[in-house]
Amino acid sequence: MPPRLSTAWYRRPLAWVLVSGVLLVLGAYYWLDPAQYRIFPICLLHHYTGLQCPGCGGQRAVHQLLHGDLLAAWHQNALLVLALPVVLWLGLRQAALRWAGWQWPVVFNRPGWWWIFAVLTVGYGLVRNLPQTGG
Repeated sequence: MPPRLSTAWYRRPLAWVLVSGVLLVLGAYYWLDPAQYRIFPICLLHHYTGLQCPGCGGQRAVHQLLHGDLLAAWHQNALLVLALPVVLWLGLRQAALRWAGWQWPVVFNRPGWWWIFAVLTVGYGLVRNLPQTGG
């Protein structure tokens, strides 16, 4: 049975606020390069220590992805490029479950997946701070 019109997702003000907010943020990342404009937040770990956290370069990677440059995004933050399809899948699945009552296949609901993601994130943060050898 389809949802009643009064409970449909497009009739909820919060849904429009969230969609508008996401579109506004994506528009800012599309038109403004985080490498050139200082309106975007900075990584405090990198600012104070010079080390790169697993998220460093993520804003620049989003800018490159929005412009269709996958290779440049990969060079900015490979973890984000790899994790983005999973995050999008989980977000769309959650939105479908919450607003439309749809049932999508559950893929990443076991704790083992989250442990794997945590280990990969920490490992990525460690590897990207190893000294670079010339050559």
